[in-house]
Amino acid sequence: MRYTFLLTGTALLCLLTNAQDDASGTPAGDVGDIVCATATQEVSHMPYPGDGTKWIKCDTENGGTAIVYTCDEGLSFSFEVQTCVWPDQSEDMAGF
Repeated sequence: MRYTFLLTGTALLCLLTNAQDDASGTPAGDVGDIVCATATQEVSHMPYPGDGTKWIKCDTENGGTAIVYTCDEGLSFSFEVQTCVWPDQSEDMAGF
């Protein structure tokens, strides 16, 4: 497991985050091509359409394959913080 530390104003948040980025995912195929069309270097992790427990890592520098990853059990992907979070933290991060 990996911890991510985020500075938000005057508070420091410690999130238990998904380590799936270190594991092998599966190619996203046509879905990845569509989803990654709006990705940038700063925002390269995109939500998987229709499934909040998955996300797509877009290769924005080399035009490479988009990869689908699954959050660890109990976590869901947060576009705002670009990683997997606990469901109650996802609401707290709205507008982050």
